[in-house]
Amino acid sequence: MSIGKKGFQKGNEYSFKPNGTCPLDPKPLAIKLRTGQIAKLKAIPNWQGRLRDLIDMMIENEEHTIYD
Repeated sequence: MSIGKKGFQKGNEYSFKPNGTCPLDPKPLAIKLRTGQIAKLKAIPNWQGRLRDLIDMMIENEEHTIYD
């Protein structure tokens, strides 16, 4: 299989598959980080999953703060 101008074909063996049971939002979140944070973050095993868990905790804490 060759990569054309449009990138990988959908459903190919190398396509991304989420690890969890919850589907991922098709729209990515982009944030600017302080200098050096990107490299340090990417050195952490499973950094994306762990960051998603931290975001869930932050949202839950905020909801309890607002409604309590």
